Amino acid sequence: MAKIHSVNAQTLQQWLKSSEAVLVDVREVSEHQAEYIQGSQNLPLSTLNLDGANLPKHEGKKLVIHCLAGGRSAMACQQLVCDGTNIDIWDLEGGINAWKSAGLKVKALTN
Repeated sequence: MAKIHSVNAQTLQQWLKSSEAVLVDVREVSEHQAEYIQGSQNLPLSTLNLDGANLPKHEGKKLVIHCLAGGRSAMACQQLVCDGTNIDIWDLEGGINAWKSAGLKVKALTN
């Protein structure tokens, strides 16, 4: 049975640097365009396809979900688990706000 885990910003940064994780941003497209964590893939919660067809390829990697502060990512993680995904899912504690508070960089499409 799949489980939901939490991960902090510093650990996620290490995972991304070592290609151990795939990061999915469940915020809306306009939010993602304004600022995003480099390497994240935008899949808004409003369009989340629960059969996994729209999820990025993550075989052999941790699937990490994030949003602005943690509310939508928690809902997305729960939705995926309840709908039968068979992989563990990681939720970025505090979302992109926590990432920035940790002093980690974000990008924007205008950068």
